[in-house]
Amino acid sequence: MAAIFKKNLFLQILLFLHVVNNILLLTLPLTKYFSFEFATLNGFFLLIYVGLFTLHEDKFKSSAIAVKVFNFQLLIFSAIFLIIPVFLAFLFHSFRNDCSFLDGFKFYAVLTLPAVVIGYALGMLSGYINKKYAYLIFILLLLALALIPLFEIFFRPQIYFYNPLVPFFPGTMYDEDLDITLTLVVYRFFNLLFFCGIIFLIRKWELKTFKLPKWMLFSFIILLPTGFIYVSPQLGFSSTETSLHKILQKKIITDHFIIYLPQQVTKDDEKYILRLHEYCFERQTNFFEVKPNYKITSFVFSNSDEKRKYFGAGNADVAKPWLNQIYLSLDSYEQTVNHELAHIFAGMWSNNFLKIDANYNPATIEGIASAADPFYDDLDIHYPAFLASKNNLRVSIQKLFEGFSFFTNVSSLSYIYSGSFCKFLIDEYGIQNFKEFYHSGDFEKSYRKSLASAVLDYQKFIDKKGYANNLHTANYYFGRLPLVQKVCPRYLANKTNVIYKLLTEKDFTAAKEEILSIKDFNKNYSLLSGLIFCTEEENPYKAETLIEKNLLNYKNSPYWYLLQLKLADEKIVNEKFDEAKVILDSLSDWAPTGGLESRINLRKIFLRNKKDAKLFLSAKEIDRFTFLKDAFEQNPSPVLLLPLIQLVDKEKVSYTSFRNMITNNQIQASPIDWFPILQLIRFAIKNSDFTSAEKFIKILEDIIPDYASESLQNEKDKLAWFIKHEEKK
Repeated sequence: MAAIFKKNLFLQILLFLHVVNNILLLTLPLTKYFSFEFATLNGFFLLIYVGLFTLHEDKFKSSAIAVKVFNFQLLIFSAIFLIIPVFLAFLFHSFRNDCSFLDGFKFYAVLTLPAVVIGYALGMLSGYINKKYAYLIFILLLLALALIPLFEIFFRPQIYFYNPLVPFFPGTMYDEDLDITLTLVVYRFFNLLFFCGIIFLIRKWELKTFKLPKWMLFSFIILLPTGFIYVSPQLGFSSTETSLHKILQKKIITDHFIIYLPQQVTKDDEKYILRLHEYCFERQTNFFEVKPNYKITSFVFSNSDEKRKYFGAGNADVAKPWLNQIYLSLDSYEQTVNHELAHIFAGMWSNNFLKIDANYNPATIEGIASAADPFYDDLDIHYPAFLASKNNLRVSIQKLFEGFSFFTNVSSLSYIYSGSFCKFLIDEYGIQNFKEFYHSGDFEKSYRKSLASAVLDYQKFIDKKGYANNLHTANYYFGRLPLVQKVCPRYLANKTNVIYKLLTEKDFTAAKEEILSIKDFNKNYSLLSGLIFCTEEENPYKAETLIEKNLLNYKNSPYWYLLQLKLADEKIVNEKFDEAKVILDSLSDWAPTGGLESRINLRKIFLRNKKDAKLFLSAKEIDRFTFLKDAFEQNPSPVLLLPLIQLVDKEKVSYTSFRNMITNNQIQASPIDWFPILQLIRFAIKNSDFTSAEKFIKILEDIIPDYASESLQNEKDKLAWFIKHEEKK
């Protein structure tokens, strides 16, 4: 074994690089775990090493014995290079003891092992084409393979890809649960078939056991991949507009859009989706002071899972400005369509082929879209930026806009600061200056001042905002870790999916066993929530104790407040009503978010009749309507209407029943009710109940906090637009 490397400086260099690469990978975020990223990058590097080894050592043998000798050498070389990453990963894992080491082998088997065959085939093919320029040809073949996914992402409606160099890329970092799927296994099988075919044919020609002309090999190499690219959408390896049309069968054409919807969308929902698109189009036309002279294509998937499968980003809606396309899902489009359209409009300013910022800077790209849709959880975007600044969570704006630190921060902070800063620039200096900056990438030329000077002006602007500071709101929104800082994100996300599937199937015993098998499960909110759910099915008193024991693990994070609320629920179920009230009163004082405050106040209303509180929390969805209706007749608080929105959306209750409750009662609201009323306005507009929407707007105008005033104005503008276009019809 050692003889292969002895007195062979080239192979020694490859070995040294391989060891150094792996040590480096095992110290970097994401790749430090024996999982998806580690296996993918090792496969890529191994493919190159094997290709170079083949070019250096094979010398294109012309005898069967020489070929056997080389194959044995390649086997030893590959075995050593495959064992090294596993050995090093095991050593690092032994010190950290954080993830399941065995779980990584499935990634290594599918993503890394086939790279040996691919590298061998590419090395042989390079030498076969031209021995003199074999290394150059090898590089060109790698580049050709790398260009395929770029072609697919640029020209096709997808951001995921399958490729021999990088077997699978999911599209964004926001989808944590990456696993080995049947589609990926089938794809790697086809890789092996094709590249083994190349090896077989070249060896046969070298040994002169094939009498067929040389051009047949090149025909095989060119025609087969070409045909494969053509059929790949049918196999699930890529997407085309045609393949998406088979999934999203409804095609609607409006004045400014071509919209594709799932077949199950109702006529009423279809009408609202089309109107919302057109309203957002007009809003962005006014903001950007430009108007596209072409139709924008919008793909609206049934849910995030369907979007992930056919487009590539489950947890994030996306725009492709260069294709004038946006990609949404039914469970998120209301919150994201305006933002994604902003990317299309901003693309009209661009001077590059991707139709994005001249510097390709994510802070500028996302900042302008966030400024054009300046809301964060219904808050004006300057408010969370103010909170971050006041609570020592300030992000370096200069690094955001001059570098690429966007993804190294908590994502919410990056989006908020980018959007708030861009909105400040536009409000202060006008849209044309920002247009010039987006087009040229030269801040100083566009604004006649340095970026550092503008940042100082912005910080003064934020510091002078008269908002009330709330540490609890800052903790709620920013007390999360970015993906690159999470422990074992892929492994835990996949395990969590398995566990929640078991919970859906009501197999609580198996779910509990899975959770308890994971190290430090109690420091992962999703896993702890699953265990709480299993435990309360078994014994609600034990569930209460479980929450109390683990609360401190989540201090200064959003989960602290969610667990406090869950603890109050358990105490209500266990008839410890006074203790539940103390927790709810504390949460009310902290008031981290409008949405959470609404859930708190709902429980406090039911606690006035202690038995009702317990019955409400234990009731099935359809039975909750009766509780809410009776409680609303006695105390017409908007908080009681908020849960009904979900029941109507799930078609458990008709909108007519909901509207009758509003019509027959005089709603009583206080400043703490701003959030539910804002949701009710939005819900009424969605259901073309403009009278109720106007009623809610009049109530909210008197109690809206200044940090949510723009959200109210947006709903007022939307209502006026919908009424105007309803009359036109």
